[in-house]
Amino acid sequence: MRSPMIWKRRSTQSGTTKEERRANAAAWMRGEYGPAGYTYGVSKLVTGLMVLGGVLYLLTPWALVVCLGVAFIAMVGRLLIERQAGADFSDLHEAKRQFERTGRHDYLDFIQARGNQMLSDNKALRPTSKAEINELLQWADRYDRKASTHPENPKRSKRSKKRGASAQQK
Repeated sequence: MRSPMIWKRRSTQSGTTKEERRANAAAWMRGEYGPAGYTYGVSKLVTGLMVLGGVLYLLTPWALVVCLGVAFIAMVGRLLIERQAGADFSDLHEAKRQFERTGRHDYLDFIQARGNQMLSDNKALRPTSKAEINELLQWADRYDRKASTHPENPKRSKRSKKRGASAQQK
């Protein structure tokens, strides 16, 4: 059965209002469109390289090949970095889930080590990704401090004794 509203003209296929379309257009102009991901996109760089290659094609066809090659390398590089960041975030969230399930403090150490390494090594992370890592680091630090200040925490005391013994052996 057809909808009784079929006679009304829709503003677009998705039914968005004029204000939503304007906001979407403004976000598109700022470059805030498409799937966000964990890292910055390279679409502006690739577009610029294509335009530059088209202009330089008038001088020599090899310039176009070089520009397109660099654009391809940028896209593949971003893909690899995005996959690595996705795997790292998956590992961090899994470690959080496992700590909540088991209470083993090795997961907190992993979150702190991997989170700090991601912040120092990966300069292409978006601010939202960095904020998410900082939230995980604060969460891990809060639980780590709670565990280390509790006097009757056998897991924490055993772990610190093992660390002290292994440090003396080295």
